[in-house]
Parts: sequence; structure tokens; C-alpha cells
Amino acid sequence: MASAGTSGGGNVLRLISLWEQRSNEDPGKTGTKTALVENRSSLPSSGMPDPSNKPFFGNSPMRPRLDIEWAEAMLVDESLPRSLDDLAQLEHQEVCNVLVASSTEQCRGGRHANEDRFVTASESTVGGMVFHIVGIMDGHDTAAASDTVQKLLPEVVSQHLKAGKPVAEAYTLAMAELEEILRDVHPSAGTCVLSCALAGRFVWCSNLGDCRAALIRLKLQQMPDAAPLSNGLCWLSCDHKASSATETLRIRQIGGNVFDGRVFGLEPSRTLGDFDIKQKTVDGVISIVPEVRRAEIGDGSSVAQALLICATDGIWDVLDGEDIVDVVHGCKELGALLQQQLSLRPETEECSKDKDVQQHLPQGHQQPLQELADDLVKLSKSKGSMDDCTATVMLISVTACGTSGTLRPQTAVS
Repeated sequence: MASAGTSGGGNVLRLISLWEQRSNEDPGKTGTKTALVENRSSLPSSGMPDPSNKPFFGNSPMRPRLDIEWAEAMLVDESLPRSLDDLAQLEHQEVCNVLVASSTEQCRGGRHANEDRFVTASESTVGGMVFHIVGIMDGHDTAAASDTVQKLLPEVVSQHLKAGKPVAEAYTLAMAELEEILRDVHPSAGTCVLSCALAGRFVWCSNLGDCRAALIRLKLQQMPDAAPLSNGLCWLSCDHKASSATETLRIRQIGGNVFDGRVFGLEPSRTLGDFDIKQKTVDGVISIVPEVRRAEIGDGSSVAQALLICATDGIWDVLDGEDIVDVVHGCKELGALLQQQLSLRPETEECSKDKDVQQHLPQGHQQPLQELADDLVKLSKSKGSMDDCTATVMLISVTACGTSGTLRPQTAVS
């Protein structure tokens, strides 16, 4: 795993000051997940958010302070593309260039060792379609489960994706396989698992538990030394906690019970492992079936860039969507990195699908991403997070094949 890099302390102090100012303006905005339960309990009968309301995936209702679009990714359905093989059938073909950085810190007070884990990997299908995988694991009752999933998740998921399985099915099968492996690892250790697969302009997010992912679409400003602005934030996952209205209903419908927002003391309602809890209740109450959602970066007609932020609940307990966008807007060096990505050119107009053909940035030019990941962790700690805090930040650049500025695939760096 990558070690945390040095962060820009001045930017963190500015963000802390901004947060304190916003808290004074709105005392009810705590950044906790309590509001998430209230928002989800008012969902329409269709189970999807009312477009007239603010997004319900975030920690609290969004105020119109930031002039960007807030959205939630939809659950995958039968629409194309369902698999990586389907991408070859699309009218527009794209490649995605990926850079990634991660940061993690142990829980406050060192009550236990850091049980969070993260992993990134790049692979390609038999047909040459390059795809990237990122995973965030939040372990509990030791790191035995999160350690095991970190080591095996990319390989297990990749084998199903390369076999042509729909992405949602690939993740469902992978979670079931990892669950069986964990039976021989530790009887009571468990872990939440969030993983995203990226290929072309599409991002699929699979989630079990209360880690969370957000996709921030970016646009460059005219000034070359200015931070990029965000076109919008799209929540890619929904928290699975026994206290949420939808998960409480699911649990009770199959014969389980929720007491004080927990099932036999376990707060997340979908995990891998936790066999000591699962044997006490009805099969499926603590589910291993992930929710898989899909989002797009751009429409395939021009260059599009975005940040994918995946983090454990130590981050999301205290940060909301506005906090995340504030951190991005405060990272001026990120604009130069985006410009650097756009300057990459292939030797021909054809898109290279060879994952071994890579463009590497000069040493140190990736530092803005590391600082961004570090800032998210430091800001969470400054706002009182008591849990392990882990954030992985991916910069994604997507370009249609055969157009000016076509990007070569780049292996993710962790």
C-alpha cells in the first residue's frame, strides 16, 4: 500500500476556518450521518429520490451555496453497457487515463490498530479493454478480514470481468467468493467493502456497508495556475446501516430485528465476515449482496475529467459533499495536473489498448493528488472523527478515440 505523503498544511487550516464559519452560520449542520436516515425515510414509493429534493446520499441536505449540480448514481439495470465487452459495441469509444493517491490514519487515541485498507489495480480484457479497480475496506474486530479482501479483491473481481460477466454480477459473485474464503480466516472479524471499476467513460460502484464514493466532475479555469472548478458531484453509493429506513425494512422483511440501530451490536447491515453475528440471526440479514450503481464521465464526444473519491466512514462521519468540493476548489496545483494530463498525445490517432504502454508524469507532478488525499484525512481529524480515516483519490481523464487530445491508458499507482 502507498504511504501517506506530505500535505499542504495551509490549505487544511483554511478549510478548517471555512468549516467553523459555516457551522456558526448553520448550527444544525453537524456533518454526521443522522440526517441520512431522515432523508432516506422520506423516499417516494419508487425507492428513488424525488428530483425536486436535495440528494439523500449525502450526510445532510445541501444548501444552494455552491452553484454545482448534485446527483445520485442510479442502480444498474438492463441498459447497456452492462459488461466491459458491451463497451466495444458503443458508438463512441473512449480510453480513461488514471492517476491515484491514498492517505490513511489510525483512529484517535490509538484504541486499536488501523483496520482500514485500500487497493488499486489495472488490468485488461482479452480484447484489450483496459480497466481499473479501486477498493476501500473498513475492517472491524481486527484487520484480518480487511487484510484478506485487500489482497484478493482485484484478482477475484477481474477474473469475472474478463470472462464477460456483467459488472453487477461480477461483483456479486466476487463478494460471495470472498465471504467463503473469510470463513477460514477469523470467526468474528468483518469488513465493509466498497469497490469501483472504471473503463472508458463509465464508472461502476459496488458497495457493502458504510464506506462511500463520490464522483466530482471537473472543468478547468482559464487561468493556468487556478484550481479546477466542479461541474457537479454525484454520489456513487448509499450507506448500508441497520439504522437506515430501507435497510431496517429489508432486515425485518426477512425475519431479522434491529435494536438501537444495530443487529446484535453490528452497525453496518451489509458486510463480509462477521460470522459470529451472522450465525445468531436469519440468513441474509447481514447481507453480502452489494448494491452496484453506474455513472458516466462526459458523453464521449470530447475530453472529460473527474475526481473519484472513495473513503471510509471515518471521513464521511464528519465531511459532507460541500466539504469535499471545498477541498477540491482549494487545491490550486490540481489545475496544473489536469493540464498535464491533457497534454498527453499518442503516436497515432488510434487508441492504444495495451496496458503496458504508459505515459508517466515526471516525479513529483502527482503530488497535488497526494495532498488532496492527505487534506481529506487531516480535515476529518480536525473536525473530530474518532475512527480510522482513509481516502483514495483518483484523477480520471476520458477522451474519445481518434480525437485531438486522445489519452493513453495509464496504470493506476498506489
